[in-house]
Formats: sequence, C-alpha cells, structure tokens
Amino acid sequence: MIRSLRLLLIAPSQPVHTPALEYAGGLAQTLNSALHLVAFVHAAALDVVGHGHSVNLDNARNGMMDVYRQWLNSEAVLLREKGVEVQYEVIWGKPSAFELAAYAQNLKTDLIIKDLREEAHLKRLVLSSLDWDLLCASQTSVLYIKQAPAPRLRKILVAVDIELEGEARATENDQIISMARQLADACHASLHLITVYHCDSVGCKSIAAALSSAELPSYEARRNVFDALATEHGFAKEHRHFLVGAPANVIRSYIQRNTYDLLIIGSANHHLLSSTIGSTAEGILDNPVCNVLALKLPPASCNSYAQTQEGAQADGVSHQLQPELMAR
Repeated sequence: MIRSLRLLLIAPSQPVHTPALEYAGGLAQTLNSALHLVAFVHAAALDVVGHGHSVNLDNARNGMMDVYRQWLNSEAVLLREKGVEVQYEVIWGKPSAFELAAYAQNLKTDLIIKDLREEAHLKRLVLSSLDWDLLCASQTSVLYIKQAPAPRLRKILVAVDIELEGEARATENDQIISMARQLADACHASLHLITVYHCDSVGCKSIAAALSSAELPSYEARRNVFDALATEHGFAKEHRHFLVGAPANVIRSYIQRNTYDLLIIGSANHHLLSSTIGSTAEGILDNPVCNVLALKLPPASCNSYAQTQEGAQADGVSHQLQPELMAR
C-alpha cells in the first residue's frame, strides 16, 4: 500500500469554521490522509476573545490560546468521527512565510491548505501578502481555497505550458498531469487539460492575426505538441482545451464560462530566498475564480541549474505533493 499524503491546514486568524477547514476535512477523508491543524495566535487577536488591555498579558495569552485549543479540539472530534486521523497544535506568535514553510517541512507535509482572504475594498477573495510570500518560500504544494467543496470533486482542470519546448518542460508537464490524474482518480472526478497559445510570444496583435499570419505553422506545431501530450496521458478529445491569448486571462475566462471545482497549476520549487513563482501562476492567483492548487515540482523538473545548486540540500527537504496517492 502506498503511503497516504500528509495534509496541513493553516487555521484562520479567528476560531471559526471556514471553507478551507471544510475542504481539508473532506479531502483527508477522501484520500485517507492524515490531517494536521495549526493555529498561530498573536496579541493583535486578543479582542477576538474579549480580553481588554487591563488583563494580565500572560493570562490573556493563555486564555486566548485555550479558546483556540477548544475550538480545534471540537473540529478534530467531528473529523475523527468521520474516520479522519487528526492532530492539532496552537502556537503563540505571528509567523513569517519562511517560518510557515519551515513548519510544513518539519512535519514532512505534502500539501498546505489555506483560506483566501477577503479584501473588502476589492469585494473579492485574494491572496494576502503572507500568502504570496508563502507560495514563493514554500517547497510544499499549496492549495488556496476560495469556496467550500461540493459534496465531491466533479471536474478538475489542469493547466500546462507548451510555449517553452525541451526535455525539462516536457518532464514538468508530465509530472503535473500525473499528480493531477491521480488526485482526480482518487476523488472520482473528471480531469480536463488546458493550455494557452500565447499571442504575444509570436508577436501577433490579435487572435485573428495569430491564426492567419506567417506564424501559423508555430501555432500548428504547438497544437500538435499539446495533442500529443494529451494523447499520451489519455485525455479524451472533449477534455482537451487549446486556447489562444494571454494565459492567465484566458484561463480565468474559460473557468468562468465552465464549472470546475479545482484548478491545478505548476509552480517552480524555488529556494527559500527566491521570489518568483511564474508569470502565469501569478496572474491566475491574482484573481482566482475557483480553488487553486499550486503544485511545487522537484528542482530537476524546473531548472537543471537550480538542481545543481540545491543538490546538496535535497535530501530531507523536498516534500512536495507526491505523485503516489493512497491505493484505492
């Protein structure tokens, strides 16, 4: 039997049941995976539990942490009744993205699950500055939750990039699709494949120009690459979506026109000092239209130079969402 995944939920700043908590419990139950809940509590949240400034700081801190422990314990009890293996921890302090990434690594976590934050002036859910930093710093895949799950995952969309050719890109796409396929199979969901032929990459001014200009052979060549990739991984023709335009905008528009429960994208597995996650991933996450799983791939899949530089540190520090899911 292949080992199950280890899921980590970073609890919200207030002790309330959220879409991410609901999603984490359902996913852990579906995948027969262990779930770890962690709440980071800090002084700015004292008002949430009704403590005033005159209360002794230690008592206030301990009292607030007790509230979070009781809350997580009640959530854990409900999850255990559903057969989920759950542990929880309450930690005093406001962690940085680097500390959250290190915490996930120390737990040998395969997947971090986190709520998106509501931005009142934008009237939508967005990634906070901490979320962006975590995505850059973490070597662990991150699942950002916009909405609570349906009774079960029905449709998953996996995005790949075929603009850049070569063995490294092919390996990256193969790994993204393989991980997505096994997640979809475990959840009994249909899997769709999408890629976007980027007009700007060939200097065209419009979609019409892309389809009628001298760059048409390049369009056809990339369409052939996409179809070959889809065929290799067993995608039916109706589950293949080859679109034209600016990748992030096109993918968002496509999801808005069609109903998907989850979007899976690749995000390079960078060193903790890196601040790059990829322009398409960044564009999608800037305004996500559904729940998004950002897969962190092994350095070898993203950059052979990075692999050379980080090879000495590879053992024991690269726990990504594994391509092996629990045998069903």
